[in-house]
Amino acid sequence: MKSGFTLVELLIAMAVGFIALAMIILAMNQFTIIGPKALAKVNQASKAMLIDEKLQSQLMKMGPNVEDVKVDKSKEWSPYISYVVEVGSDPKKTISYRATITTAGSDVIILVKNENVSNSPVQRLTMAKGIKSLGFKFSEGTVKYRLVLYKNGVSSTFVSAVTTMNLR
Repeated sequence: MKSGFTLVELLIAMAVGFIALAMIILAMNQFTIIGPKALAKVNQASKAMLIDEKLQSQLMKMGPNVEDVKVDKSKEWSPYISYVVEVGSDPKKTISYRATITTAGSDVIILVKNENVSNSPVQRLTMAKGIKSLGFKFSEGTVKYRLVLYKNGVSSTFVSAVTTMNLR
């Protein structure tokens, strides 16, 4: 009696091996498709956190009057928020600035103008680059904002809010 595999046993073993190999190739294909999108989402979340920090630090400065805060209420999400910042504790020496946060193309910008000086130039500062949209809502001292990032077919929406203690 001879030992070894018959031709049928060898064909069955090869078929099982090919099925296992096909499953491994399909799984690897899914990882190569999902991997870059997952990495893009992580990168967008990281970028959104940095933009969120910058927005919160600027919005915390608004004050002293709630009437000085302006948003476009005709839209669900206003494309800008404008507010006054007062610097100084002595009323005679206090300087008032009008700050407006909005977008220009894919950049988040802040426009700052000294309201104490007539014909004061508007300073434009870029806070962040590469966004799809930014919108604001304002109610009772709380600013809610929505940031949408889009890159390489991956879109992410981030919503945050800040409540300022400087408003009366």
